Amino acid sequence: ALQEIIPDSFNAITGDVISRVNITQPSQENCNFTLYEGLNLVSFFCIPNSLGRDYVIGSVANIEAVFEYQENSSDLWKSYNPGLPSFVIQDLSVMSRTEGYWLKMYAQEAFFLEGGLRLPTDIPLQAGWNLAGYPTNEIKSVNDSFQSIDGNFTEVRAYNPITDSTINFVPGVGG
Repeated sequence: ALQEIIPDSFNAITGDVISRVNITQPSQENCNFTLYEGLNLVSFFCIPNSLGRDYVIGSVANIEAVFEYQENSSDLWKSYNPGLPSFVIQDLSVMSRTEGYWLKMYAQEAFFLEGGLRLPTDIPLQAGWNLAGYPTNEIKSVNDSFQSIDGNFTEVRAYNPITDSTINFVPGVGG
């Protein structure tokens, strides 16, 4: 049956090997959260691995600046500031669900972006500091979230924009 559909010229190019690809539609999950005035530590679980900055945050009116940190990069900090003149180079042009971002806001604003939840997601970590995203909308404890790298990290920090405070989680000590 398949031989009737595929022309003989196809076999000459590819050989007689037939491969299967499983394409799975991501579940519909939207990013929906509040961005507070001042600093916000966020990730965008509802976007693919690489999406243009303007698509992700272009509708947010009160952004002062966005920062991304890449350990072991020649340019550790990438940034975007919509208030700068057009001749200034904005080096944060692409965003990913595997990265974490500092967003500095002029005022509080609701954030909503239609998207999909793609699992599983592996995030490559470098020795040193990593500003990693949390690519799921599932609430988990720190111990469960970092189970796959247990014993291979010294500290995890979380930021609460409401209280403007940092919470440090140290293995064996807690947070």
